[in-house]
Amino acid sequence: MRYPRWAAVCITAALAAPLMAACTSGQPQGGGEAKTEIALWTPQAGSPKVEVENMQRMIDEFTEKNPQYSFTYKTYPFDSYATSVQGAAAAGQLPCMLAVDAPVAPNWAWAQYLQPLDLPSSVTDQLIPGAKGTYRDKIYSAGYWDAGLSIFARKSVLEKNGIRIPTVDKPWTGEEFNAVLETLKGKDGFKYPFSVGNPTGSGASYALSPYLWSFGGDLIDRSTHLSAKDKLNGPEAVKFGKWLQGLRADGLTNPDAADGSLFAQGAVPLQWDGNWAAQDSIDKYGDDVVFLPPPDFGNGIKVGAGSFGYGASSSCTPEQKKGVEAFLQDSLTTENIAKISTTQNVIPASAEAAAKTKDYAAGGRLENLAKLEAEHSEIRPATPAFTVIDNIFNKAVGDIFAGADVQKTLDQAVQEIDANIAANDGYGFKK
Repeated sequence: MRYPRWAAVCITAALAAPLMAACTSGQPQGGGEAKTEIALWTPQAGSPKVEVENMQRMIDEFTEKNPQYSFTYKTYPFDSYATSVQGAAAAGQLPCMLAVDAPVAPNWAWAQYLQPLDLPSSVTDQLIPGAKGTYRDKIYSAGYWDAGLSIFARKSVLEKNGIRIPTVDKPWTGEEFNAVLETLKGKDGFKYPFSVGNPTGSGASYALSPYLWSFGGDLIDRSTHLSAKDKLNGPEAVKFGKWLQGLRADGLTNPDAADGSLFAQGAVPLQWDGNWAAQDSIDKYGDDVVFLPPPDFGNGIKVGAGSFGYGASSSCTPEQKKGVEAFLQDSLTTENIAKISTTQNVIPASAEAAAKTKDYAAGGRLENLAKLEAEHSEIRPATPAFTVIDNIFNKAVGDIFAGADVQKTLDQAVQEIDANIAANDGYGFKK
């Protein structure tokens, strides 16, 4: 989930400090024993205040119990965060503790920005897939939440048109979903029945990979992580591309798919959207809004997984790294994960925590979102190449949505991805 671009905030003792200012906890007063200092960077400058308040609370709680550690907590704007980290790495000045988006963690691990975390299995096993950043079977980041997608709909519209309301256990089939779109096209004043997300923007791989996966395609061959051949340009991927292209050609989705507010505006009856937009739809439609699973195009229902967590950088001393790991172990509790979910409106990083929330527990308004992430999520390929794959796939999907030849476009994407992997000697993966 991207952090909103609001005013910069760094909270300590309920006071705001300037942009990129450091919040500190556990600093020695006067001539006390020297403490192990841990610098923490996050991309939370401009985020809702509660995100920074939650982090500061966790730091305060940890240092109160473990006074041998102190933290300097610095927030950066989301859009410049990665550049700041890369610059610090080049200068040999990385902070010890870093926030890192799970799909980016393999790249930062390969580039030696991060060290593997040594956390007990009792902590990591409870976490849903999207709460862990991994590379070559090692965990490099762990977090408290994930973001997730579902189809936003109104029960009244579906029932009026005789449409079955799907469940996670019995979703629409691909054929059923296509029939639903045809049924709703032009009905009840809706010009378009579906808003598919943004096939022409930077988030296309996150939004549309689940449909690619459900058709049976993928962004890379996960058995080797060395090629996208036959996965991104095979028959299943081509079927996905033609389906996506057909949505626009057949008038089943709005051409200006970048507008993510159409459902809340009442302009479309179905929208593929994320948990971050759920509250606006609840405010608009109350109990009439439902959050449905995506359709099954033959390979199961799929949603993407992977959000921000925290890792130990290569600059950590052994004692600092122990402090980072102790902090994560102390804060990755069911109770704390549930508290973060409730205050930040994010999907809890464990099923146990979801059960302790109002919205994501069984019977809650957002139960399906938690269930989808826990049971049907697919990690975006855990390879350092993903940052390149992401850009290439985004462009390919945008071109396909605009009418480009599907097979040729996917062939070109595969060629570019494979060339990048080869140029980087497989990013650590071997045949």
